[in-house]
Amino acid sequence: MLEQTTADIPRTPKSAPWKVAVANYLKQRTQENNGWLAEQLRMAGPVAVSHYVASPRRQRGPGQKFLRYLTAKIKP
Repeated sequence: MLEQTTADIPRTPKSAPWKVAVANYLKQRTQENNGWLAEQLRMAGPVAVSHYVASPRRQRGPGQKFLRYLTAKIKP
């Protein structure tokens, strides 16, 4: 499912579902802030990351599917 690599980061949209899922996963399991996530995933700015990360929790969609996959496959 998540077959993207770091090379895909600059080539994909800022709100790509896989980026949203990765940001959401990291927010849940690390102390990284929105600024760091925005920079690493090239997701606009910290406010945008906050918005993107909140979106899958509020609605169903591709971001939620990727997040469930990450949560199931990567155990802390």
